[in-house]
Amino acid sequence: MVTYEERMARLSPGRRARIEARTDELHQEYLALKKLREMLNLTQEEMATRIGVKQPAISKLESGEHRLTLDTLSTVIASLGGKWELTVRLPDIGAVRLTGSEDFQDDPVAKTGLTEGLY
Repeated sequence: MVTYEERMARLSPGRRARIEARTDELHQEYLALKKLREMLNLTQEEMATRIGVKQPAISKLESGEHRLTLDTLSTVIASLGGKWELTVRLPDIGAVRLTGSEDFQDDPVAKTGLTEGLY
C-alpha cells in the first residue's frame, strides 16, 4: 500500500503545490463554518437543531469528515436567516454572480447535481 507521503513525493513540485493549496482552501472552508457558528454564539447542538440534523453531523462538517456541498451550505445559511453569493468567473464570459437563500433547496437546477465535484 502506497502512503500519502509516498504518493505526494512522486508528483511534480507544481502539482504538489496545487494539491496542498487546495487542501488549505478546503480546510479554511470548514473552519469558516465553525467560525460562523461561534460568531453567532451557537453550540454544535444549537446549530444542529436549527438545521434539523443531529450534533454529530455538525461536528463532521466542521472537521471536514463530511464534504461541505453548496446544498448543505445553503441549508446552513438559510437556517440562520441568511443568504449567500457566489461569483463564477468563466473564460470569454467574465464574472457571473449567483445568489441564494432558503429557496435554493427547491430550485430544480440545484437538484441536478451540477454543483457536484466543485468542492
